[in-house]
Amino acid sequence: MKNFLLPRNLKGFDWGLFFVSLLLLGLGLLSIYSATKSKSFSHGDFYKQLVFVIPGLIACFSAAFFDYYKIRNYTNYIYWGNIGLLLFVMFAGHSAYGAQRWIVIGGITIQPSEMAKIALIITLADLLIKKRPETFKDLLPIFLHCSVPIFLIFRQPDLGTSLSLVAIVMGMLYASHISVIIFLVLISPAISALFFLINFPLWLLYLLLLLAITIYFFKNNRTFGERKFQFLGSSKYFMVPLINLFGGLFTSFVWNNLLEEYQKKRISVFLNPEVDPLGSGYHISQSKIAIGSGGFFGKGLFEGTQTQLNFIPFQHTDFIFVTISEELGLIGGLYILLLFLYIIWRGLIIANNASDEFGKYVGVGIVTMFAFHIFVNIGMISGILPAKGLPLPLMSYGGTFLVITLFAVGMLESICIRKKRLIFSDNIL
Repeated sequence: MKNFLLPRNLKGFDWGLFFVSLLLLGLGLLSIYSATKSKSFSHGDFYKQLVFVIPGLIACFSAAFFDYYKIRNYTNYIYWGNIGLLLFVMFAGHSAYGAQRWIVIGGITIQPSEMAKIALIITLADLLIKKRPETFKDLLPIFLHCSVPIFLIFRQPDLGTSLSLVAIVMGMLYASHISVIIFLVLISPAISALFFLINFPLWLLYLLLLLAITIYFFKNNRTFGERKFQFLGSSKYFMVPLINLFGGLFTSFVWNNLLEEYQKKRISVFLNPEVDPLGSGYHISQSKIAIGSGGFFGKGLFEGTQTQLNFIPFQHTDFIFVTISEELGLIGGLYILLLFLYIIWRGLIIANNASDEFGKYVGVGIVTMFAFHIFVNIGMISGILPAKGLPLPLMSYGGTFLVITLFAVGMLESICIRKKRLIFSDNIL
């Protein structure tokens, strides 16, 4: 008996998701063309991006018409193949802009860290099905599984991509109906780290508050996790402040020993934008000027002064939304945001209607990846987040990320096409 259903037609194919993705892709190509209009290489990066559209569309349709559930048979190969590529990059990768993130094959540059996002989504989805986490003990194999690719990418160094993997893991854990208490405990060290960076006395106050809450629970014998925390005994009460203390101290270690100087400057500029307006703060200050100068309707396509005079570094990659905002104005920027919101909305609906848990987890992972990239990229160029090297999906220059993004769209289509098949137990017949 067949264990999957191949679509005999395009019934169930989400044309809205596909056409909105194509629309964003077209607008992205137009923006890259505009951003490179005054460059001496005469749109070289635009034509390179155009070349990657074909393999991207092939990846999209291949993923759409292949039964996503069958990928579970290859998760071990996907995981260790991904680790192998990341190790190869670490020892023999191509370096540029102070980072070693790429592999050059026949003149084509490939970035394995972008492939790691899809690899982690697929393999983590399979792991969550095998053992849904109900206690902290259940989370140990999940963190071991995820920490290896995250660490290897962090050491390239690529802080933005490693954080995107963390966001994907958190989104998929939330979708697994993990205990709210456990989820809050998991994200609390990030809050501790943020307070530690912003203001040390504020961090101490945060720890004292957590300690006071902990003592209250301990004295009143409140079981704020019941069976979820029983294996911890009395230590369960002091687990949260200890984890947050570790989060702050670990932040100090990372800051002094693991972060590159340019990464420290980006964070410092985020916390105090005026600290280096002509150095690390130059990107953000110029992007704000460009966004503001675009006004309501924009200056017109190919007419942006900041863009055409090359005041914006990396304006066709991470800062592509600046080009859009300056030339198409607030109206154009809002239109792009609405298109992205539509993709996220459709992705959530597809994940919610998936015929099995594997499809649900993969769908949530893809949506989380998209949402994190969109939020961080636009937050970065508007100054509400530190500058990070995260591209805008379907729009920023970057061949590997474009192919991976279109492949992810195809995975959502595959889940959507097969949402009505029958499920018996944990197998699809």
